[in-house]
Formats: sequence, C-alpha cells, structure tokens
Amino acid sequence: MKVLTDYENECASDGRYIEAEMAKHKKEELKKIAIKVKKERTQNAHLKEKVEIEEAYLTEFNDFQTKWNKKLEKFEKKVEESRKEMLEHQKTQLDEGVAQIEEKYAIKAKESNNVILNMQKIEKTLAKQKNYIEAQKTKESWQKEKESLATKQKLAIESKKNEILSEYEIKNKREIDEFIERINDMRINLENERQRELDALLLKYDKIKTQLKTVQDSEAKRIESRVTYDTRDLNETHLNTTESFVKIEKTEDPLDTKRKLIMKKINRLNGHNA
Repeated sequence: MKVLTDYENECASDGRYIEAEMAKHKKEELKKIAIKVKKERTQNAHLKEKVEIEEAYLTEFNDFQTKWNKKLEKFEKKVEESRKEMLEHQKTQLDEGVAQIEEKYAIKAKESNNVILNMQKIEKTLAKQKNYIEAQKTKESWQKEKESLATKQKLAIESKKNEILSEYEIKNKREIDEFIERINDMRINLENERQRELDALLLKYDKIKTQLKTVQDSEAKRIESRVTYDTRDLNETHLNTTESFVKIEKTEDPLDTKRKLIMKKINRLNGHNA
C-alpha cells in the first residue's frame, strides 16, 4: 500500500494522471480484497472458537450425564436392597408372632390333655371295678371333651392368627408407605441437586459464550471500521508479487487478550474433562 501510495503521488507530481488514477484504483482494489480476506479469516476463527466451546460443553455434559446415571443407578440399587431387607424383616416378625401363638396354645393343649388323661385313668379304674356303665360314660365324656377342646383350640388359634395378621398388615403397610415417602423425598432431593448442577453447567457455558460473542462482535465491528494491512494479508490474496510492501508492526490487541483468556477457560475445561 505504501509503494502504491508513493507511486500515485509521484505520478501526480509528474503529471502522469492516468497512471496515478490506475495506482489509486489498484489501492482501492487491494483494500477491498484485504477487507474480504480479513473478514473471511476472522469468520473462520470465530467459527472455530464457537465449535471449541460447543465441543467442550458437549464433553462436560456427557460426563455430567454419565456421573448422574451411575449415581442414580447406585441409589436405585440401594433402594431395592433396603426394600428387600424390610420385607424380609416383616416376614420374620410375622413368622415369630405366629410361632408364639402356636406355642402358647400348645401349652394350653397340654394342660387340657392332662385333664383328659385323668378322665382316661378314671375310665380304666371303673372298668377294673367292673363298673362298665360309668366307665362308658367316662369314656364318652373325655372323647367329647377332646373333640371339643380340639375344635375350640383350632378356632382360637385361627382367630388369633387372623388378629395378628391384621395387626401386622396395618403395621407393615404403614412401614411401606413411610418407606416409599422417604424414598420419594430422597429422589426429589437428588433430582434437585442434579438440576442445580446442570443449571450451573449451562450458566457457565452461557457466560463463556456471551464473553466470546462480545469479543467477536467487537472484532467484527473493528474490521468494518478500520482494517490493518500487512504483508501477510496481501500475500493471502495471491496478488503480491513483490517484496516491497512495508510490513506494519502490530501492537498487543485488547480483544486478542480477552479472547486468549476465554479460550484458556475452554482449554482448562477440555483438559479437566480428559
């Protein structure tokens, strides 16, 4: 650009206005090409940065999903183990309750059997004394007593068992309802915790994307308003056939500094996820 400017000024001074016009036209042409190249390169760089952010987010989101799937799977496995333990405990309690009833009535049956045994002894004594009528009456009496006691005992046991079953059914249902309520509360707490982490993850990436967009928008506006030309810009147009272009030294760009800080965040995230 400096060479063309010097050449334009030289031609204008010498009165070679056509050549000066051609130099001016060439400068305008090169400006448009340089702007186009700068825009395309910037757009590609912006796209690459956006892709890097999306890839980092996708990686971290997948890690987040994997972590929570394992956590929820472990929780449900523990719930199932606790449920089985509770049902086994309830069954053990019921079996013990029924066994206590049977033991209690077995003792009563033994006491009743002692009465029958005494009546049987009386029967034998009466028979030995040849008091057969009384012996027969005694025999019939203890047989009826035995049948009656057996029936009463059976009914009493069944009644008591039903009573115990009803009590345990109410008690066990209450325990199961409390268990379900407690598990549901834990599930809700886990889901709330998961949602908080997910919201934090989304917020983090939204913040990073917003910061990057601000930098990219500022850079795009700067390109529209002021383009920095250097040898590399013009080389990329494949129109530069001379080494006489003057390379402009660049100073540190605040936008580049901001971008570097943002991309460092992304690289740290990628490194952490790896």
